[in-house]
Amino acid sequence: MLGSAGFPWFYGAIAPFRNEDSLTIAYVGAGLALSIVAYDYQEIAPLVIVFCIFHACVGFILPSLARLRTMYLPNELRGGMMSFSMSLANAATFVFLIQGSAHHRHVANSTILSLASYGLLGAGGCVHMLRRWR
Repeated sequence: MLGSAGFPWFYGAIAPFRNEDSLTIAYVGAGLALSIVAYDYQEIAPLVIVFCIFHACVGFILPSLARLRTMYLPNELRGGMMSFSMSLANAATFVFLIQGSAHHRHVANSTILSLASYGLLGAGGCVHMLRRWR
């Protein structure tokens, strides 16, 4: 909610950043926040701080992605693209859940969080590379 509330301040009439710049920063911030949790998640105070940072980044990422979608996709293709991307995410979750309860004994929480952190850092790198090509 914090990131979504601050989103209009960065994209007003005189915007200090372009959408791709702030999206890269938000992805890297969320990835670093999750990497801290994956490394050590025992103390409460750092967890609360990292939780706030992560949710501020996610609250900033979601409207930024929606803005990119409206900038680059025509209206005819927008619904199909959204359905396609959600189906891939839901399929990955479905495959993980269909495997049963055997995964929670073999895959630690820190491993899951570090993989999510690598994914967010990779997404930030992809947005950065796309911005350089433009």
